[in-house]
Amino acid sequence: MRLNDLPISRFSDCNNINELKNNEREKLLLTSQAYQNAVFGFNGENEK
Repeated sequence: MRLNDLPISRFSDCNNINELKNNEREKLLLTSQAYQNAVFGFNGENEK
């Protein structure tokens, strides 16, 4: 799909969509870190 094929409204929302994706990525990262801390111990102490 070329950029020109996108509807104007979707193209103008591009920055907002990228911002949302970054926020979701941050939340996922924090969630996975919290999960790993709970399972493996803080700083991966139990991985040794």
